[in-house]
Amino acid sequence: MAEIASLAGMSRRQLGRLLDGQKPLRLVDLKRLSAIVGIDAAKAVIAIEVIGDWSAYDEPVLEILIRMLAPVFKKVDASADFPMEPLSVAAEEKFTSWLADILITNQKQIRQRRDEFIKLPTL
Repeated sequence: MAEIASLAGMSRRQLGRLLDGQKPLRLVDLKRLSAIVGIDAAKAVIAIEVIGDWSAYDEPVLEILIRMLAPVFKKVDASADFPMEPLSVAAEEKFTSWLADILITNQKQIRQRRDEFIKLPTL
């Protein structure tokens, strides 16, 4: 704790207050601390704040979704010549179910091709 605080340019007490939630975590602190401990700050925030489960940080599906975020944003931004509105709960459920099914189907196809390749006859 003392070493991390020193590397972050703060006292051990300041770091403790940040970690205990007694002091708000500023973006600059998050960036500095994530670099020190070697984690992806954006990925950590999504796992903790959006998903609500810190253990989701290591899930491959989180990495897939994060990598899709910027390209989807850019494509929608470039193609929609009108203001976007929030999705209704029903539309959000339908769209997220469709996306999850597509991702799962894709992974099944990848696994099937890999399994078939492994089962090739030997010469």
